[in-house]
Amino acid sequence: SNSLKLYCHELFASGAGATTTPEPFCDGATVQVTVVDAVTFENVYAWVDMALLEGTSVTVVADDLGTYYGAATIGISSNGVYTISVSASGYISDSDEITVSCDVNDCGNCDHKVYVTLSPKIQDNTIRIMLGWGEMPNNWDLKTLQTDLSNPSLDCVTDFENSCEGTTSPTDQAESYGAETLDVTNDDYVYLVYVKNSCGVPYDTVDASHITITDGYNNKIGRTTD
Repeated sequence: SNSLKLYCHELFASGAGATTTPEPFCDGATVQVTVVDAVTFENVYAWVDMALLEGTSVTVVADDLGTYYGAATIGISSNGVYTISVSASGYISDSDEITVSCDVNDCGNCDHKVYVTLSPKIQDNTIRIMLGWGEMPNNWDLKTLQTDLSNPSLDCVTDFENSCEGTTSPTDQAESYGAETLDVTNDDYVYLVYVKNSCGVPYDTVDASHITITDGYNNKIGRTTD
């Protein structure tokens, strides 16, 4: 009938009758999130949330997914920007974004591994600095240059092998997936925080690592690479 033809015309004109074919993607692709303690680097039982950001829309991919032996594996079905939030009892929550850009002609390299270091609660007089997230290499060193403003010649560099009066490394970090942690406990100095690429590996081999600085209440994140 004419009324049915008119209805169908209006339906397609408005786009309501159209379907969108998803772009090809690698079957079985995953993001594995591994969560460790920022002081001991032991596995942490945590809850992981993950969502795909598409313009103004948010698609939940994982909601309060618990880790098993410190890891949670999440299936993904499209490229794009994903936000990951991690929380655990007795720890300071953290979050970040990762970008997935899988090539359907190279699905063997589509899976992502993200290493997250969560800080346990800290004392009021401590600032904790953590290098983590991303697919961490083992050849980046988190360092601070500690300087006494009253006598700038008195400086000291802290890293996982060496501590200064105002900055300490909590523990041996040899088995930390490349993540590192430093604690600042003295406000008599100023501190320059930086990451040294000790082995000269290209920066583009590392995905979305960042430095997190926390006072136990708020996290401030500085990205080292995209």
